[in-house]
Amino acid sequence: TYYYVTQTVASCVSPITTDTVTVITKPNPPLVVDTSYCQYSNAPALTATGLNLKWYTASSGGTALTAIPIPSTATVGATTWYVSQMINGCESDRAAITVTILELPSFTITQSRNYACQYDTLSFNYTGPSLADPSYMWTLAPGSSIISGTAISPSIVVKFDSLYFQVMMLTVGNYQGRCTTTDTVHLHIVPQPVATSFIKENICEGDTVALALVTRSANSDHFVWNFDGATVVTGNSNTGGPYSVKWTSPGIHILKVTPYTAEGCKGKDFMDTVRILPAPDARIFTHISQGVLCMEDSVYLTAHDSLNYEHTYEWQPSHFFHNTNKPCIWGKIEAQGFIKLLVTDAFGCYASDSVLISPAACCTVSFPTAFTPNGDGKNDYFRPISDGFHRFHNFRIVNRWGQTVFESTNSKMEWDGTFGGMPQDMGVYYYFIKYDCDDVTNVSGISGSSTKEHVAKGEVTLIR
Repeated sequence: TYYYVTQTVASCVSPITTDTVTVITKPNPPLVVDTSYCQYSNAPALTATGLNLKWYTASSGGTALTAIPIPSTATVGATTWYVSQMINGCESDRAAITVTILELPSFTITQSRNYACQYDTLSFNYTGPSLADPSYMWTLAPGSSIISGTAISPSIVVKFDSLYFQVMMLTVGNYQGRCTTTDTVHLHIVPQPVATSFIKENICEGDTVALALVTRSANSDHFVWNFDGATVVTGNSNTGGPYSVKWTSPGIHILKVTPYTAEGCKGKDFMDTVRILPAPDARIFTHISQGVLCMEDSVYLTAHDSLNYEHTYEWQPSHFFHNTNKPCIWGKIEAQGFIKLLVTDAFGCYASDSVLISPAACCTVSFPTAFTPNGDGKNDYFRPISDGFHRFHNFRIVNRWGQTVFESTNSKMEWDGTFGGMPQDMGVYYYFIKYDCDDVTNVSGISGSSTKEHVAKGEVTLIR
C-alpha cells in the first residue's frame, strides 16, 4: 500500500514523497505433537516444527524462555508449554504442546512363605495400587511350574521341584504395558527330607522290641510316628528314637514315620509292616484221680495245645520230671508249690502258665488187724498201708516170745506168714516199723520239704 505526503511551509508546498507500507501475512503457529513419558524416565527437550521458535509458559503475554524446555518426569501429571515461530520478523500465534508424565507402577510381590518346600507350592501376589490398563508377566525359576493362574495373572500358585536358591520376577505394565516395573523375589527351596526305619518282621505278642531310624537326610529335623496301636514302653526326647514298643493285638500292623525339616517341610511317608504273632497256649491240665494227692505221688500233666508239634515245652521244676520237653508228662510231686510250663513256638514266641499243687503229707501208715496167708490170693500178706510215698528204714515182726520172725530194710515190706520157710502158727504177732515222711513246708512256691522220721507199732493176728 502506497501513501503520499507533502509539507507546506509559508504557503509553499513541498514536492510529494511516497511512503510504501508492506503488510506481510502472519505466519501459522508451529506444528506440535503432544507427548508423554513414563515417570522417572529421561525426557528430551521439547520439539516443534517451525522457524525461529520461541517458547513460553503461557498462551499469551510474558517473555520467551531463554532455553528450550526439558520436561521433568518426577511428578505424574500433564504440563503445557507454548511455542511460536518468527518469519520475516513476524511472530505467529502460540501453539500449545502438552507433555503427560505417566505413573510408573510401584509394587511388591507378596508370598505365602519366605521359603518353599521341594515338590510343594507357594502363592505369589501383586501388591500395589490400581493401574490403568495393567499388564502382568511372571518369570519363573527353572524347575518350577504354575499350577493355578497363568503367567499374565496378578496372582499365581507355583510348584517347586528344583532346589536351593531360586529367583522369581514379576514385570507389571501400566497403560497397556507402556510403563513397566520389574520386582524380584529370592526364594530358598528346601529339599524334601527323607527317613527310613527298621523293625523286625515278626514279633511276638507282648514282646518289647526296638524301633529306630536307619537312614535320615541331613535336613531332617523332627519326625512324626504312627505306631498303629503299639504301646510305647520307652521313648526319646529326640523324635528320631529309638523307641521300645510292644503290641498286644496279633495281626499285621503298619508303621509310618514322616520326616520334617526345621522349616516345617514334610517328607515322604516311610511305611513298614510288622506281623504280631499270637502267644502260644500254655494252659496246663492236671489229671488227678479221686482221693488225696500225697507227697511223692505222681501226677499226669498235659499242655492245652499238646497236638501242636511245632512247639517246644519246658516243665519246671525239672527235678519233678524225667523228661521236661514233652507236652504230656508224668511228674513226681516232691513239694508243695507251683508247677510251671513254658511253651515256645517256631518263631520263638513263648507263654507260660503255672498250676498250684498242694499235696498232703500222708504220713500215717496203717496195718490190717489180721491176715490169712493160705495161698488163696486174698489177704495173704501183712504189709503197711499208706496213701503216700515213704522211705521205710526197718519193718520187723516178732512172736509172742519176742523172737523176730520177719525183718526187712528194703522196699519189700510184706510178710507172708513164714519164718525160715516154715509157716508160723496162728496167733498174735507184734510189728514195729520205722520210716521217713516229707511234711509240706512251702505253700508259696516249690522249694523243697522237711523230712521227719516216724515210728509205728502194733499187733496183728495170723489166721489159717
